[in-house]
Amino acid sequence: MPQSPLKTKDVEAKAKEGEESGMVTRARSQAKVSSAVSSDKENGGTVRSAGIEAQVIPLFSEPSARPGSPLKSKSSSSRPGSPTKSTKAPASMTTRERLILLNPPVSFFPRVYFGQLGNKMPPAVKILWVNHIESDGEGTIPEALKARIPQQTPNKSKPKVPKMCFSDNTRYKPGEYDRIWIAITDVLINADRYRHEGYHESHWISYVVSPMLNLVSKLECFNKDGKRIKALDITQFKDLDKRIDCAFGLDLPTDQTLTLQRGVYAMKGAMDSINQTSSFVNFTPMFANFEVKRKNTNIDPLIQLAAWISAEFEKRKVEDYSLDMPVLVIEIEGDEWGLHIVYVDREMVKDKGYGLRFVGPISLGDTKSLEGGFKLLDGLCRCADWGVGSYKDWFEKQILQKYIY
Repeated sequence: MPQSPLKTKDVEAKAKEGEESGMVTRARSQAKVSSAVSSDKENGGTVRSAGIEAQVIPLFSEPSARPGSPLKSKSSSSRPGSPTKSTKAPASMTTRERLILLNPPVSFFPRVYFGQLGNKMPPAVKILWVNHIESDGEGTIPEALKARIPQQTPNKSKPKVPKMCFSDNTRYKPGEYDRIWIAITDVLINADRYRHEGYHESHWISYVVSPMLNLVSKLECFNKDGKRIKALDITQFKDLDKRIDCAFGLDLPTDQTLTLQRGVYAMKGAMDSINQTSSFVNFTPMFANFEVKRKNTNIDPLIQLAAWISAEFEKRKVEDYSLDMPVLVIEIEGDEWGLHIVYVDREMVKDKGYGLRFVGPISLGDTKSLEGGFKLLDGLCRCADWGVGSYKDWFEKQILQKYIY
């Protein structure tokens, strides 16, 4: 049915009015955007123009996970930043294969083929492997603790702990047995509690990982003059942009720390440091690096560790430290602790100077059983033995000596 001329005029008038209103709205929006861009430029900000990405300020911030609450966010802002920015893994580095694109490039070599490397391995890596790392996990529980362990399951079937796990362990002092037993059993209880309840990653670090590292650092064999280590829980420092969760480092005497603080460093534009950090651990020689991820996630802890270790070797190169000493990295996925030995391979990519080879994983132990817990303690002690031995000697000759005037 044809519309009347009057109704047609009304429709046209409303359409014109709506179009004018839309133009006014768009003009106001453009004015607000122009004003915001102008204000941002005045305050030193950036805009998305000519390939420069704008600062984006979210309207609402994500709530942080409270202690005791389930995991809400995978993000963390507590990792100590590295001054070697060029080695930071891009967001697209989500697989190990793509790490060959880093500078220096990174490749992985399974433990089962370790023997094939032969003479290609640096002497320091051979010493580390033979004297400290290679272990079958037998004889890790002191015989004196055998009476505390229930030897049979409730139905009186096979023993809970095999006999081969016990030995007259001489590493620990008799006065340390109580502390070792309490620490390991507490870790196992906490692991059972937090394993399946969806708690934040930080709970696993606080109640499972850190107690194991602290136990090692408090043992008498690592608290002697000249052979002291310290366990670093880097997650406690929320104001830092951290890249790893924990570390083992040498606990230097005061005079050596002062020597390093007075040193002159080649890397400019960052806090003076002997390593790849610009934070509270900048004068701590770190020989073992730990990264923790929850089980059954899509995040590979070695991606983050590879970027972190690449930054360390680039720092060594800039400061003219020797590149021959390997580094230990430990990936912790749930209960499993896997060790990788990282060292320089100059034959891997000759056009880029050198590459980094990760060899592993080597099982250090786990937090699922008593034998796994004691094997883990023994494995961490082996890493610490190397730290206060070969690594400490290298540090004193190659780094500390440079700053003694």
